[in-house]
Amino acid sequence: MKAFLRLTGLYASAVLFFLFAPPLSASSSPLPLSRIVLFPTVNHTPLQVWESKYYPVNVLEERMTEYLASLLRRHPLTEVVLLDEQGAVLWLANPRRGGEYALQMELFNAHLREREVLGTWERGDVSLRMRVYGGERGELSDARVVRGKDTRYTFDPGDDRFYFFQALGYPVIFKNGLDFFRLAPEEKGQKMSRPTWDQFSSSSGWSAFQKALSKVVCELASTPDGKAIQGRVIALLPDSGRERNKFIISLGRKDGLRKGDHLSVVRETPCPTADPAKPVVILKEVAATLEVLSLHQGDAVAAVLGEDSQPPVGIMDIVEPEK
Repeated sequence: MKAFLRLTGLYASAVLFFLFAPPLSASSSPLPLSRIVLFPTVNHTPLQVWESKYYPVNVLEERMTEYLASLLRRHPLTEVVLLDEQGAVLWLANPRRGGEYALQMELFNAHLREREVLGTWERGDVSLRMRVYGGERGELSDARVVRGKDTRYTFDPGDDRFYFFQALGYPVIFKNGLDFFRLAPEEKGQKMSRPTWDQFSSSSGWSAFQKALSKVVCELASTPDGKAIQGRVIALLPDSGRERNKFIISLGRKDGLRKGDHLSVVRETPCPTADPAKPVVILKEVAATLEVLSLHQGDAVAAVLGEDSQPPVGIMDIVEPEK
């Protein structure tokens, strides 16, 4: 009997441990490879979506930004930060480190149509402009346009049209006002001068927005700042020799670097142009190649493998992964 009670006590203790034990630390999760800052979305169209009929405040731009953030966070090595308007101004004004860039969306075209024909026919067509700002100087580095389209038809003849379908020989869909097959769509509530979020989130218009925002993520992965991780040469090690100088750079393990990786020291030269839309073109030149010798969380030690130009590698030179 004592042995049975002892075994029962051990079993109960194990159950309580698994039920109430604290979760495992999240420190073992992958560190972010890049940091994406999302500016508030700008809406150049008259389209608005209210929170609810009791709270008539436009939430469209906020929901767009939140949905884009949820898509970006699916990448395990990406950190996403949302800023308000004041935070965006400060981000553009203050210097920052490599491996970080900002994205702002602009809604400039939105066509949402709805027509009643034995149900509801919906069509959504939206266009977004995405602006990417580089992390080193906070300047616009890329701008692209994406488009999302969606079409939907919801069959809803209504009880008053039941006899019309019966006269044409169609099988019984609604009988005595009862929807046995649950074919009627859910009630979306009273129509307002602006759609509420509950109404809009289940519409073809929001599906078009979701498709456009998914394309934003795909386009972001192919932009120069979306792929490149940039840092700086921040110090010269005292034990550097004449044949092989060693430097400390502002990229480390959190930026995805590994021991033995090769980095390019890049120098940028601004060149004025006669194009008003693009008055300055930045020309890049690879001045040297560095090899990562040792790593820390936010910095690393790298040695010069070869220099291709003069002057030699100096403090605050730009470094990025070799292409």
